[in-house]
Amino acid sequence: AWTDDIVQAMGQVGEVTRLDESGTVHVLYSSIGLQFALHPGVVSMVTRFAPGDSVQMIGDKAAMKTMLAGAGGWHDVLDKYMDDTGRVASLVADHHVTVLFGNDEFLFHPGCLKMAVPVGEPT
Repeated sequence: AWTDDIVQAMGQVGEVTRLDESGTVHVLYSSIGLQFALHPGVVSMVTRFAPGDSVQMIGDKAAMKTMLAGAGGWHDVLDKYMDDTGRVASLVADHHVTVLFGNDEFLFHPGCLKMAVPVGEPT
């Protein structure tokens, strides 16, 4: 069931604590101190990145703008890096990821990123 508290969890990274027999996913959002039982269709897995990983943005600008609302917001300069590969510089305690594109550094929600596929490998 919908509760107004769910709005606080949107775009946040949570931890799956249980998957019950009906398929409901129980997610703990430590950053806001709340847990919800959610339909699996509204949750997505977030890749765990490490410093040095090669990454690319997911390419869905609208989704990225929503996720970046809690991570410094969208910057128009990101448009020029949409198809480029960046390097993870660091991980921030709230699960955000600092990425270098050339000399420019940006803070991302991990859902905005995917591992870069090395040139010549199938996607």
